[in-house]
Parts: sequence; C-alpha cells; structure tokens
Amino acid sequence: MALAPRVAIVTLHALEPEGLKGVTSFRSYRGQSSLDMCAPVVAHRLASPFLPIFNSSFFVMTNSADVVEEARRYGFESQRIPEELQAAVDLRRLRGNAQDPPSFWKLASLFKVAAVKYTEFSHVCFHDIDVVLNVHPLLWMLRDRKSAPARLLGCGMPQTVEAPHAELINGGLLCIRPQSQDYLELLDLVANASFDYERGWRPLGAPTRDERRAVQPDGSPINWRFPGSGDDQGLLLYHYHVRHGSFATPHRCTPQAAAFDRRLFYHFLGGVKPWHRVALHSLQEYYDRHRPGFCSWFLTLAAISKETADGAAPASTRCAAQMRRIKPVVWEHIHQLCPVPSAARGGNKHRSAPRRHQARDVRAPSE
Repeated sequence: MALAPRVAIVTLHALEPEGLKGVTSFRSYRGQSSLDMCAPVVAHRLASPFLPIFNSSFFVMTNSADVVEEARRYGFESQRIPEELQAAVDLRRLRGNAQDPPSFWKLASLFKVAAVKYTEFSHVCFHDIDVVLNVHPLLWMLRDRKSAPARLLGCGMPQTVEAPHAELINGGLLCIRPQSQDYLELLDLVANASFDYERGWRPLGAPTRDERRAVQPDGSPINWRFPGSGDDQGLLLYHYHVRHGSFATPHRCTPQAAAFDRRLFYHFLGGVKPWHRVALHSLQEYYDRHRPGFCSWFLTLAAISKETADGAAPASTRCAAQMRRIKPVVWEHIHQLCPVPSAARGGNKHRSAPRRHQARDVRAPSE
C-alpha cells in the first residue's frame, strides 16, 4: 500500500478575472501571454522527476475553473484558492494603497498564503510558475540543520550599503511548515494590515516587540523599499521573521548562487516570461539572458507539443491550441539552441537533476 504524501510541491497559476469593479482596477499582462495555459502543464512535467522523493505530491493552486479543467485533462491535481483568502485579497484590493496601487499580479502573489493551509503535509514547497527546479528543494534545504527547524525556508540577499534595497526574501521558491495558526494570522494581515515603505507591515494594534524585531540577522534595520515588500515577499518576511522569528535561508542561499553556482533552481526574473509572445519572437536573446533555465523549460514544452501531435497527450485543450499557433521555425530554433538526441524529444529524457545532488542522503521531513 502506498504511503500518504508527506510533502507537497505546489505552484500558483492565477488568471485575471473579467469585469472587476472596485476602487482600483487590476492591471496585468493581458494580450502578451500566448502560452499561459501551458505554463502549469510544463511546471508539472518539470516537477515530476522529484515526486518520488519524500513521497511528494504536486498540485497547482488557482483562482480559475479553466485551469482546474486543464489540469484534469493532463492528469495532475489542482486546488482552488480558498474562499476566505480570495475574500481577504478582494478586501485589500478595494481598500487600495496610495503608495503602491495594486495590480493584478501584486495582489495575486498573496494567493501564495494558501500553501500555509495544507496542514496534511509536513512541508509544502512552493515555487513560482516561472521557476525551474533542478533538485527537490528539501534535499538541500534540510541539510542545513541550523535552518531546518524554521517554519519558512527560502533564499534572499542581505541588505548592505552597496545593495540597500536587496530582497531579504525571494518568493520564487519557499518551503513552509504549514500551521493553522499561521494561516489565520496571515489571512488577517492580508485583509487588514497596512503597509508603508518606512515602517513596513503594520497590523491593527501591532505590538512594539514586532518593531524591535524588524532587523536583519546582523542587527541592522530592515529597509522595506525592496521588490515585493508590499506584497507576498514583505508579508511573509513580516509574519515569519519579524513577528515569529521563524524564517531562515538555508546555506545562506541567494537566487543567483542557487541558479549559477549550485544549479538548484532557476527563476525567470523580470517582466517577460517563457510563455509570452516576446520570448518566443526573440528566442536567441531570451536564451542568452536565461540560459540556465531556458532549455529545461522550452524542451519540455517541445516534448509536450510532440506528444500532442503523436496522440500521446490530449489535443483538445487550451494549451494544445496555443501550441498549434507556434510556427515550425520556432520549434526548430528551440532545438538548434538546445540540441538533444531525436529519441529524447518525445519525453523528458533531456533533463535530470545534477548527480551530485541526487546521490546525497538527507533526513526525511519531521512529522
């Protein structure tokens, strides 16, 4: 009998609702996305090799019934954003923020809080849908025994005189120990807390001890003018680090070192994502900028396209329709940039985790 999953690898694919009414209208990448419905399919395929580790499961969190149906057609699980979290995000949208007006993507990033609700798992490892995993995150995060007990594990950059606005936490890859109390507190922060660049996040009646904890590990004060400080990154830093002192960066990881030095994961940072038309129309430029993750993402997409053409993957899906609009010369260019044996093009054989990480034995997540 198979063991119940103890770890989850999850991602988020939020789609902009239509006809929104409120104080502030959402802004999004509407019109740019040509492969947006393929993004969760690629994410599932990229995560699949790591699911046997820790008996992990994979699912996509979403606010869209279309994504739920698409996931079902491709044979993987999806979970709708909980109603109470959706209501909290809607309330924050209607209240607005004069310093940083909410866009769709800023508010949608707060849907990551849903990962904290899944207490049936010992750990939930969340990655943005534009992140390529090369190793199961817990294989290296739990090897740092000093950091492992923290309830939130992630990467970030210390703020220094040279880099005063560095991200103390990067929301692209996070491993969480889900707890019901954390979820309830985060819901309250999303719905009711204020934020400004001078003082950061401030819940109603914030105790002074929170302000005394708003420092970096070296004791220097936190500069709240970093990317995402008023959204998911600042929210999670405030709750887990400032309020509870339970955030850690295993091995002092930074997104740059994780991608280029250790090849643990790659994050497609910036406004242009792999599924945007502009990326497809300038493949060479996009390859040069995102070389560590480019081939994994685009060859996986090419493999799914081939399986669709061969009848091994469903053809009557939105992802399949989007892939059919890609010109043959684009597929050929992808294979020129990322040459693989023809026998491997029908599957995911081109991609495997680095052996130096696969062979390491680490302790299992705690109950």
